[in-house]
Amino acid sequence: MNVVFCARYGISSNVRILAKCFVVSGTRPVSVKSGDVVGVGEMDGDAGDVAGESDMVCVTATAENSFVPAYRMMGEGTGPQCAAHGQFCFFCTFSESPDGTENSLVTDLKELARQLSADRREVETIAEAIQNAYREMVQEDVEWTKPDGTVVASPEWSKLTIERHLLFSSEFEDLFDSNVDRIFHSLIYRLNEKAINAVDMSVDKENHAMLMTTIKNYRQWRGKR
Repeated sequence: MNVVFCARYGISSNVRILAKCFVVSGTRPVSVKSGDVVGVGEMDGDAGDVAGESDMVCVTATAENSFVPAYRMMGEGTGPQCAAHGQFCFFCTFSESPDGTENSLVTDLKELARQLSADRREVETIAEAIQNAYREMVQEDVEWTKPDGTVVASPEWSKLTIERHLLFSSEFEDLFDSNVDRIFHSLIYRLNEKAINAVDMSVDKENHAMLMTTIKNYRQWRGKR
């Protein structure tokens, strides 16, 4: 994995190197050995002027396995989906069945999720509603057999696990799209808050450019849906 340590001049006096890595100050990398201590106030001109043109030292330790999958596809590694976490998920454990059968409660809870999604409710609100319904109508009758063979009666279905399923199972794609919308909304809101210089009331060019780019990207995103 890649580990980055950052120390600002005047806040931290040194950074201990945990593995073979590089100290980067400005744009000039400087090789250092494992176990070295780099004093921020002791950096000389050859290593970058900490007190001058750069006030931050970044230390990156790189191990052999520096990357992990974005989505676990072969049963190994990490990922955002339920299968990568090993926690109880009612939707993953039981399948939907016709009305009047034991598993029709799975269908009922999924219909609740879809209805709330159609109402544009946030994922946290939907997860809370599903968890409450599970606890009231389903939990006491559920038995879950863990991968190691242990049988758990009335397993708890955590809100986090429900949220994870809603976002990454592909059963509720509209929910994920709605969250992308909300990310854009938040970015546009925060960039707009910094668009004007409070001192002279002029437009801040950097923030204005980022705001316009974000709005443009959002329009493109909306157009592809």
